[in-house]
Amino acid sequence: MKKYDKYKNSGIEWIGDIPEHWEITKMKFLSNTIIDGTHFTPTYISKGIPFLRVTDLQNIEIDLSKTKYISLEEHKSLTKRCKPEKGDVLLSKNGTIGITKVVDWDYEFSVFVSICLIKLKPILTPSFFVYLFGSHVVDLQIKAKSKTTSVTNLHLDQIRELISIVPPIEDQKRINNFLDEKTGEIDEAIALKNQLIALLQEEKSALINEAVTKGIDPTVPMKESGIEWIGDIPAHWEIVNIQDVTKKNRYSFTGGPFGSDLKSEEYTKSGVRIIQLQNIGIGEFLDDYAIYTTEKKADELYSCNIFPNDIIIAKMADPVARACMMPSNDSRYLMASDGIRLEVNTNKYNSIFLVYAINSLYFNSQAEQVSTGTTRLRIGLSTLKKLKLLSPNIDEQIQIAQYIDKKTQEIDQEIDYTKEEIALLKEYRQSLISEAVTGKIDVRK
Repeated sequence: MKKYDKYKNSGIEWIGDIPEHWEITKMKFLSNTIIDGTHFTPTYISKGIPFLRVTDLQNIEIDLSKTKYISLEEHKSLTKRCKPEKGDVLLSKNGTIGITKVVDWDYEFSVFVSICLIKLKPILTPSFFVYLFGSHVVDLQIKAKSKTTSVTNLHLDQIRELISIVPPIEDQKRINNFLDEKTGEIDEAIALKNQLIALLQEEKSALINEAVTKGIDPTVPMKESGIEWIGDIPAHWEIVNIQDVTKKNRYSFTGGPFGSDLKSEEYTKSGVRIIQLQNIGIGEFLDDYAIYTTEKKADELYSCNIFPNDIIIAKMADPVARACMMPSNDSRYLMASDGIRLEVNTNKYNSIFLVYAINSLYFNSQAEQVSTGTTRLRIGLSTLKKLKLLSPNIDEQIQIAQYIDKKTQEIDQEIDYTKEEIALLKEYRQSLISEAVTGKIDVRK
């Protein structure tokens, strides 16, 4: 792409040269108001005036069915200090920071302290401001204000001191139009690739479910399972309760401790690792969250210990009853309250096959039907024990597990490749925005 005719030194190393007719200034000189929302939690009601928080800014459109509401009287009181209006800009400043949204709707609303309201002067268009916040110009400044690359709070004074590039209004409008078109094309490409990932994940789930309910030999005789949502199964397969696949010892199928038996003050920086819900993935152990307790505490709760190659099942969604195998990193672990240990009778059952079966659509359907809870499903140990598993002999279990391993690995590779493409598109999107808003490319026609 072409460049502007003449450039000048911006005086800022990480911005570099800018077009000669552009300016550099601070955000406080570009706005009439920079203020955050109320610092106290208002009284929520079922219907009234929308009250926006950071979570409400994370989608393209504000979903009024998910927002909180406050009374008209409280709204009027809050807007004496912070009154959002059409054409203003909202900026998330706590938690997930840097989300921007132009107020392009007419209805009244109030905002929480986690949102900053910016009323721009006519010298800067709201759309250009949003693109500026999507570029490295602002991102680098925010990160520079913290010793880490993860910033969870952005203070109003920091926002006021942010350095901004200010092209003439006509240049801003042309940049906005260019970026609207180009980022729209990129966003559409990303959406298509996300759709492909969703289809691949559906294909993977269907493949696993087919293999663990019908087997991998289409020529074998079939019989009615007697279970409506399963249909016919291979004639030589058995239907067993999940508790039948365990070893016959006292703690082979047991849950985690009551919450009061393992308190947060008993967590330590090292010792016996505590396995929590967030460690239990669908068929994979999620290793990025680790807390510990003492050996003594783990001994006290020995019935809740779980060991390498055991299967751990989640009592709570999402989804309920998902399972994975325990890794061999440590000699033992301690389950938190929402885990269930399943020690497999390896003489008759293959653990890998069982993990696939427990995470399959047919088992998940059973678990959901008997779970309790409205906002988040939960299943108890006694209920889980009665759920049904389809069981070929162990040699066939191993064959099916190997078949699923091979096929799902191929699908996972395609998913990973598509995710890499999405990451590259996102990088290109931010690079294009940064090049345009810093004047490195001339997008004027």
